[in-house]
Parts: sequence; structure tokens; C-alpha cells
Amino acid sequence: MIFLAVDTSLQATSVAIMEITLTKVTKILAEQYLNVELTHSETTQFILEKCLSDARLELKDIDYFVAVTGPGSFTGLRIGVTLVKTLAATQKKECIAVNSLSALAYDVERHFHDDAKTLVVPMIDARNERVFAEVINKHKIVYPPQGIAFEDLLKLLQQKYKSKECSLLMVTVSHLPYMYKYADALANFKEFNMIETELTATKALYLVAEMYKEHVCTFVHYNDLQPNYYALSQAERSKLKQPYRAQVAPTK
Repeated sequence: MIFLAVDTSLQATSVAIMEITLTKVTKILAEQYLNVELTHSETTQFILEKCLSDARLELKDIDYFVAVTGPGSFTGLRIGVTLVKTLAATQKKECIAVNSLSALAYDVERHFHDDAKTLVVPMIDARNERVFAEVINKHKIVYPPQGIAFEDLLKLLQQKYKSKECSLLMVTVSHLPYMYKYADALANFKEFNMIETELTATKALYLVAEMYKEHVCTFVHYNDLQPNYYALSQAERSKLKQPYRAQVAPTK
């Protein structure tokens, strides 16, 4: 089966094509990654066409379309998901939604599948000392993706786990400038490390390949594919802050 994935959840844009079967070794057919000062709408179509050309494939050759659906940039997620839905609709093919946090941590987390004492925490900066985060332990998501204050995340981990006995491994796409404020809290863990890495469509496909071979891959109709923001947009938050105005029926 041939899978095509698109990721526009953060600043970079990436597209990848992979051949996945139940018996053969997974094979990357093409991949493109672009992180420049251009919008996703300016780059996505270009690298999509480049990927198809490199793989010597046409859209009709793709069996499934994969979208990184969030959390991440509101605008970026809408662009990527809309593109995948459109591609799948034109070919009448099913889609797969991939959580960006699990994809981000894929190549790190797989080294700790059997380690009950290591908490892998992929995070995406959500500004104002808040993050989108999930917690993975022994290859299972034990704390689902959501937006949370970084301080509250540390408190949650300390309350739920015996921090003196656990190692904490945080996976991010960029340095968090406020980390130094929480040095004392992080020191409560047996060991603390942070890894900066990239989120790519290729990682998303490796995650899909693993789920596909374990028969736990969820396929959805293209009309049902939606972004998962895990937070209100800035416009929605601003709207909630507006004072309530009673609705008065017009006089006759």
C-alpha cells in the first residue's frame, strides 16, 4: 500500500510518500521538508508535486492519505487538513489522522518501549508559558494531548508518578525560554533530559506504519477528517472576553 502524508502543523512544511505492507520492510519512496519564511499555502503544493515526481507516482497511485491533525498552528492545520481532504476526495480514498505530538516523539520514544521508569513528554510551545503536551510511558499514551500550563504539567507529573524514581525526557521542536524558572521542580526527577527535534511527515508515516502492521490503524472518510486544535483560537478567546450584551427584540 502507498501512503502519502502532509504536515503543516508548525512552521515547516513537509510531504512524504511511503510504501507500507504487513510483511515487507517499510520503504520511503520520497520526502520533502521545507522550513523557510514562506506561508504553507505558498510551499505545500510545490513540495507535494516534487514528492510525487521523485517517487514517479501520480495521485491515483496513492492508497491512503495521511494528515497531521494537531495540535499546532491553527492556520497551518487548516491548510494541511484541507489539502489532504481535497486530495482524498478527488481520488475517493480514505484518510488517516496523526497526532502531531506522537509523531514528534516517534523516533525517540521507540527506544523506551519497555522502560516503565521513563516518561516521554513531547511538547509544542503554546506561548505564555503554556504547552501542548502528552505523556507516553511504555509505548502507551497515559496522558492525552491537551493544552496546559508548563508549571501545571510538572505538578501533574510529580503527583501522578514517583518523580524520584522516574526519568523525564521532554521532546520539543524548539528551546523553551522559561525552562530555567522550573529548574528546582525538574531536579525532583531521577533524571531529566530535553531533546530538540523536527516534526515531519516522514515521522508521521513511520507511526502510521507501526499502527498499520499492528492492525490498530483507524481509517476515516475524507469528510470526517478534521483538525484537532486542543485549544480555542485567538479569535475565539477574544470573543469570550467580550462583555455580554443582552439581545433585545426589535420594537414594532
